[in-house]
Amino acid sequence: MKKFFVLTLGAVMIISMFGFVGSAEAIDDAPTSCIIRANTGIDECPDPGETALFEEMYPDDEGVIGSLCCVFSAINYVATIAFALLMALVVLFILVGAYNFLTAAGEETKVTAGRNYILYALIGLVVASFAWAIPQIARMVVGI
Repeated sequence: MKKFFVLTLGAVMIISMFGFVGSAEAIDDAPTSCIIRANTGIDECPDPGETALFEEMYPDDEGVIGSLCCVFSAINYVATIAFALLMALVVLFILVGAYNFLTAAGEETKVTAGRNYILYALIGLVVASFAWAIPQIARMVVGI
């Protein structure tokens, strides 16, 4: 089993190196701008739907460089999607837990399973809150 794992990992590494060799020519075609997809939380950055140039400063000559606007837009966009998915899972777990709890009819295993589902939903709610806080923590670390 260990031999199979090492061979598979080696094959993946070799295949990924070929991808990087072929992409060396694409560096000349690297993007110079991005479309802001989510509110960055930075006042100087362009609004969602607008284009931010990587090398441009917002506002002019002082402020935040455009690449930071793009990075924080991406972080906020992913955090928003993660938060929505986690909240959907929280609601699903609460519904499944409530169903198990209500249909237990005194059966101790179903009551315990229902309580566990609701407990896991509450833990998921805490994790979703952390996903929502990631952009604010990232801005605090960067100092923006």
